[in-house]
Amino acid sequence: MLNRDYKIAAQHLENAVEEDPNFTLALYRLVDNYLDLKKINKSMETIQKVMQQRQKLPERYQFWIKQDYFMSLNKWDESYENAKNWVELYPESINAHQRLPTIYSDLKYDLDAAISERKIILKLDPNSIQEFSQIGYLYEGKRDYAKALEYYKLYAERYPEKATSFTKIGDLYKRTGEFDQVKHYLKKALLLEPENISILLNLANLERNYGNIDGNLEKLNETLQSAKTAQDSSKVLLSLFNYYKICGQMNKAIDHHNLKIKEMAKYTSPLALLNQKLNFEVEFHLDAERDGEALKIVEEFENNEEFSSQMGDFAGFNRLYFYMLADDPKYADAMEEIIVRFEASLLNNKMLMIQNDVTIARAILHEYKNEFAQALSLYQEVLKFAHPGIKDDRVYRTYGNCYGKLKNFKKAEEYYLKALVILPYNPKYNYEIALLYQEMGKKKKALEHLKTALQVWENADADYIPAQKAREKLAEWKTPGFTK
Repeated sequence: MLNRDYKIAAQHLENAVEEDPNFTLALYRLVDNYLDLKKINKSMETIQKVMQQRQKLPERYQFWIKQDYFMSLNKWDESYENAKNWVELYPESINAHQRLPTIYSDLKYDLDAAISERKIILKLDPNSIQEFSQIGYLYEGKRDYAKALEYYKLYAERYPEKATSFTKIGDLYKRTGEFDQVKHYLKKALLLEPENISILLNLANLERNYGNIDGNLEKLNETLQSAKTAQDSSKVLLSLFNYYKICGQMNKAIDHHNLKIKEMAKYTSPLALLNQKLNFEVEFHLDAERDGEALKIVEEFENNEEFSSQMGDFAGFNRLYFYMLADDPKYADAMEEIIVRFEASLLNNKMLMIQNDVTIARAILHEYKNEFAQALSLYQEVLKFAHPGIKDDRVYRTYGNCYGKLKNFKKAEEYYLKALVILPYNPKYNYEIALLYQEMGKKKKALEHLKTALQVWENADADYIPAQKAREKLAEWKTPGFTK
């Protein structure tokens, strides 16, 4: 919209509506425009006005308007029924069918139904090539990687000139730990877009999966030098933040995070910047076992009226997020209080995305109470409907941890090893499986994985607690007779 200059676009649309308050289509365009400008309340006010004037537009537009209206109010059932009616009245309409897949995948967690709808779209319009990619993504969500690969390759055959045709295949191979294939497809993509920062970052970070920790950093710094825009610089600085965080160099990590925020301030809104603090800094401080710093950020969100107003009945979700990540049973009572309140709200407001998160929170609460069988059961229930964006390594690590606490060491080892296929040099996974092997009496394997963790944490900050614990374990395990 006007070269993504949403502020100028809004001014033009507002002028049009001021001149003609019944210019419903211009008013409708403002709904999304306000969202792009992060003016959530203005967007919701505007969709209400559009609903009142919807009869002035053709019936097909009215379905579209009602869909956005119901979604803005989190009325998922009404949204679904409206989309179904739209398809029934206009079965040949691609626009009608395009709304259902997202409802099925993101709200109802019915990936098979979402796939069926996208195949209908392909049948109606064989030139809807993007549907091959979308179907591949849904199969990825089902963890049917063979089918996902089939559709990604069909997409690549039709779009051989697009770098994304090959990055999608490369990303899929990451899930199975086939790093040579990942590199092969990323290099194919790079030939098409030699200056694409995202591809360069993927190749740089791949070095870590080969154990080349220093090479990873070297390539990231090279990529930073080649960044030409604030958006590209912020992407590289995010990767550097993650690199230093993984390596336990938390002071350097936060320095790069702050540099990233400065770059982002050049092209994004204050509310989006605040959201970055929640997404990255809370987990960052908890990772370094700095609970107090993490809690300050949560309180900053709670005191932001615009952000809090979006949450409605689910105000307090950020604090629940903190409790979920804290990995500390002392928060169990406070956590349960929020979960019970949210579960009551969900009876009347079926926000399935939040329902999924609340179920995971309930599972973590069971862990805090040492009820690992109940926790595992809930994890398995919710992860049957896992979104494609959920990382497999985290799923495997969660299963491994629960099975370990249940003393089912064989299953625990199986899942930790699956996580390490995907991220073989993740220091925390290596440290945790080292402790597992110690408990199993497999001391040589324990020492091997502990050393891998410390290889990554070699230059960790002196006060980084996870590395301190690992070094203490190494000193303990190096005593004569440990591996016998």
